[in-house]
Amino acid sequence: MNELSTTEARTHFSEIINQVAFGKIRTVLNRRGKGLVALIPIEDLQYLEALENQADLAEAKAQLRRSNRGKPWKDVKQEAGL
Repeated sequence: MNELSTTEARTHFSEIINQVAFGKIRTVLNRRGKGLVALIPIEDLQYLEALENQADLAEAKAQLRRSNRGKPWKDVKQEAGL
């Protein structure tokens, strides 16, 4: 992992983008010595998004199981006014 100040990053922006995109080097940009943002390869972002989607889906399925546990279809229809 690479770390740079935001000032340094402005000066070498295109070089940093190439290192991240093609060299797969994750880069943290610091402001006043503290991490502010991270530049990561698009593949890393896609992987993180897929993990989040899986977690969201698992939570949604768990919620459905909890909310519909043991409720007969005729009761569901009656509550919906059908």
